[in-house]
Order: sequence, then C-alpha cells, then structure tokens
Amino acid sequence: MRTLERRGQHLDEDRRREMLQIAYRRGRELERLIDGLLQGARAELSTKAEQVFLPDLIRETVAAIDGGRVRIEANPPARLWTDANAVQVVLANLLGNALAHSPTGSPVTVEAGVDDDILTLTVTNEGFLPDDLEPAELFGPFQRGSRARSSGVGLGLSVGARLAESLGGTLQAVGSEGRVAFSLRVPCAAA
Repeated sequence: MRTLERRGQHLDEDRRREMLQIAYRRGRELERLIDGLLQGARAELSTKAEQVFLPDLIRETVAAIDGGRVRIEANPPARLWTDANAVQVVLANLLGNALAHSPTGSPVTVEAGVDDDILTLTVTNEGFLPDDLEPAELFGPFQRGSRARSSGVGLGLSVGARLAESLGGTLQAVGSEGRVAFSLRVPCAAA
C-alpha cells in the first residue's frame, strides 16, 4: 500500500491493479487471523446453553460456507439444549477446513446424531491428516500441515478444540483410506 501511495501515479494500470489485489488478499488474511483470535478468546469465556433446533443450525451453517459441495446426512433430535453459537463456530471451522483441504469438487459430508445425551457432529472429506504433525499438535494454534493449500493461519481447529472443551466435550480427528473425519462430541439434553 505504501508503494501505491508514494509511486502509484508512476505505475501502469496493470501493476496498480496487481498491487491492490495483493493488498486486498493480505487484508482478508489479517481479518481471518483477527477473527480466529477473537473466537479463541471467546472460547475461554463461559458458555450458554439454549434450546436449539439442530437441523436449522446445521443448514444455516452449511449455507453460509458451502459452495455446493456439502451433503448433510443428519437425523438428530430436532430440539436440544446446547450452546448454539459455540457449536456453530466449531461446525463452520470444520467445514471451512474440509473445503480448503480436500480435492476441488470432492464432496464434504456433515453427519449429526445424539446418543446418551452426547451430540456428535462429524465432518468428513477426501484427504489425509497432515503427516508432519502429531495428533496433539493438530489442534494447537497456528498449526498448518505441509500440504496445506489454503491461505489460512492455522487457528480453526485450535478454536474448535477449545470451544469443545469449554462445552465439556472433545474434538477428534480420524484419517483412513483417503478420508478424514473430524468429530465434535459435546454433552446436550433433549428439549
């Protein structure tokens, strides 16, 4: 931006456009970093259980993120008590991660269910767990696998794990046969 400010009038139109595009991308990266840091800070605050219509929460989250690749395979109880905001943030982070790290055009699925008062949301996609990260490192802040293709900063899984813990649950990853599944498991109560 400083170069544009100082020498913009001496640059040709293509070079100015290129520099503006770079500045825009860097601004978006900073926005994602700040958003991730804020979500992480919120994870340490107390959670608030409320009555949630889970099918709507899942559909709304998918609609906000999806480019037409996400299939919802869910048959959970319609209403339950949990922290809707926390569950939505974790689901959004898992979907964003799956879409960014799976082959273009490959499907991503969301499965949901409740068993013994435990809500399980699983996001599955084609791909592999990073082989350069230990499982415990996978959920650390600013962790990115060596095969990462996206411009993320490595906060989504960390924020998700912290939110899961704040709800008394877990976030786990399993990879096998070219598929990766991340599962959020949190206590809930039927409404």
